[in-house]
Amino acid sequence: MVTRDSGTASGRARYKTLLGEAVWSTPAPGVVLVRYRGHAEVALYEPIAKEMDRQVAQFPKVRLFVDFEELASYDTEFRTRWTDWFRRNHSHLEHSYILQRSALVKMGVQLVNLFIGEILLPVTEREEFERKLEEAVRSTRGALPSERAPD
Repeated sequence: MVTRDSGTASGRARYKTLLGEAVWSTPAPGVVLVRYRGHAEVALYEPIAKEMDRQVAQFPKVRLFVDFEELASYDTEFRTRWTDWFRRNHSHLEHSYILQRSALVKMGVQLVNLFIGEILLPVTEREEFERKLEEAVRSTRGALPSERAPD
């Protein structure tokens, strides 16, 4: 079971299960940041995928940043579903930076890239990840969403 806490900031939501959580935010138009902690159960896939679907429908190119630094483990089905999502939507992503530390997450990122091409860009240092996120936010100042026809 997943619970949702919208928080106080617009464009931000926290999804929790018994074993882990995902915090979703949009720090700028077309820029998405997702932070995972604990264990990513397959139940955390659906709410974040729905948020991502809304973003790719609204913006021609989305800049995705995924912080897996505090992710200890994940369900195989969680990775499988994200692999399928990326396969369907990779053309709508400008880039996808992944902050990773654990060997398990590194292996998962490599598997996804093996199946769908090198679209996940691994980063191992928080400073570099935060710098790339800040650059994306700065570059979108004043950007407006555009309507895009569904695929």
